[in-house]
Amino acid sequence: MAVRKTLIAAALTLALAPAVAIGEPMDCPVYILERAGDGFRVRTEVLAVGKSKAFLFGPGTAFVATVVPTGPGGSGDVVQVANPHATMVRCSNGVIEILTQVRGGEAREWPPVEVSVLRRYRTQVNVTSAEGWKGVFVIEPDGTISRDTLAPVLDMFGGKVPLSPGDVSITTLVREVEEEEGVSGEVSLKWGGPWLLAGLEIAGGGSGDVIVDLGASRTLVSRRLLPPGTETKAMVSVEYGAGGERTERAAAPGTLGGNVAGIERALVPGIQAGGVGLGEAVVNVVDGFPDLLGLPLVGVLGLDLLRRGGLLRIEKGDDRGRLVFGGSPAPGAALEVRFSMVSGLIALPGRIGGRSVPLILDTGARFTMVTEATIEGEGVEAVAGDPELARGMDGKPIEMRPARVSSLGLGDGELEDLRVYVGPLPVLEGMGLTGPAGLLGQDVWQRFRALEVDWDRGVVRFYR
Repeated sequence: MAVRKTLIAAALTLALAPAVAIGEPMDCPVYILERAGDGFRVRTEVLAVGKSKAFLFGPGTAFVATVVPTGPGGSGDVVQVANPHATMVRCSNGVIEILTQVRGGEAREWPPVEVSVLRRYRTQVNVTSAEGWKGVFVIEPDGTISRDTLAPVLDMFGGKVPLSPGDVSITTLVREVEEEEGVSGEVSLKWGGPWLLAGLEIAGGGSGDVIVDLGASRTLVSRRLLPPGTETKAMVSVEYGAGGERTERAAAPGTLGGNVAGIERALVPGIQAGGVGLGEAVVNVVDGFPDLLGLPLVGVLGLDLLRRGGLLRIEKGDDRGRLVFGGSPAPGAALEVRFSMVSGLIALPGRIGGRSVPLILDTGARFTMVTEATIEGEGVEAVAGDPELARGMDGKPIEMRPARVSSLGLGDGELEDLRVYVGPLPVLEGMGLTGPAGLLGQDVWQRFRALEVDWDRGVVRFYR
């Protein structure tokens, strides 16, 4: 195995699973990635308390790797036929213990994983083989395993690690599933430049305007909004390798230019958006929000809170807009698109020039942006015009040049004659999207009067 790296967020949780009572036996579910016919599958192997089992990887074996969600974040692993290994798994009353030994190397012990903690995680396993097979599997907190045929296949290594016949590249994303609060109510929005803004208030702390941002996986606020005495914790990176375990402060992923240094996390007791209570939450914290078009903003309202109603509707008007939590789907959608959750974001399967192009729904992006790889096929042509400078939370300007897309396919519909911007998108590369991909921005959303995200049914609806 070449490398494995896991990003673990600050140790803050909203609720802990009940601890295992002393003497109460608890079997251990072990998730196994293995070959199945011409492809792969993820299955569960249940070990009884006190039992152990060895799994061997090498030429001709079905077993590839154990899936070990050691903590929230992302990890990458390249399993190489040239380095056969043995993995020993033991169940110690609700605790999964794993030991791996590569031929000719020292045995390496992985951090133990508590089954009670495992039940708080949703794990996505991205698989790419040297022979060209690609697929995504999802392990739900209850242990249910499914194949996600909508999600793009992510590669943390960006295709830069060469694979020999029989080798497998694995990118694993782990997210802690937070309980939905059953939020309902309406929030009045106002325009601030190209964005719809909501008023945000933290109980015992400050208030101000934030961007309603479907392109942010977690709500982010300026430090001055926190109640006095609020504890913040840094995000750290834990790397497991041949040299052992190494921990260092991590930059938070997920901004347009790549990463933002200095982001911390805090548990705040209560948040309101426009008078609608959203409950307590773990939020990302920055010392100061960057200057975006000269607006006095204090943060972004992200998907962690926006999805607490089960259904979310954003309506726009000439002067103001409306954010609706909960309720039933509205009839008469002009366009309905199934989506998948990738790195905590909404990924829509798009089509440009006959090619599949995953698009991250991003109401925080001023315009639709695509990677250079997207325009290598047909259906996109350069147009005259000045380049645009796009900035994210990192403040780094990215120059994007204009182009024209003759047709952008979403669901069963087509958006004709769309202007997009082309350039490097480090945020997508950081997610492991290295081929054709893009951010579906405000220019597309503003072709419609309303946007609805239905998490129960897994669809986004657009209304004219």
